[in-house]
Amino acid sequence: MHLFENDRIDIENGVKRAIEVDLYQYEFDALVSLLFNCGAFFLSSGQAPNLLALLNSNEYENAAHEFLDITNGGDSGLILRRRAEYNMFLNNVYDSTH
Repeated sequence: MHLFENDRIDIENGVKRAIEVDLYQYEFDALVSLLFNCGAFFLSSGQAPNLLALLNSNEYENAAHEFLDITNGGDSGLILRRRAEYNMFLNNVYDSTH
């Protein structure tokens, strides 16, 4: 549990470091989920430049569509995960079923 808490804090700080706009809790949570899978520096290191630029330009809906492109070449598990994060980010729907 202690390891998870340290990871969670690092990931949350990764979102806070990269995002310059206000977020609802569900938007923040979707980004935390994304970074938990991709790494704490995923956004700030330029690995998702469109997502970051759109989000920091207050283009929330367009930014959400960028989640769907982060699938490592169409990995089926990542497609499902990104759809769930997309839905969480846009619609405040927390769905962990697969």
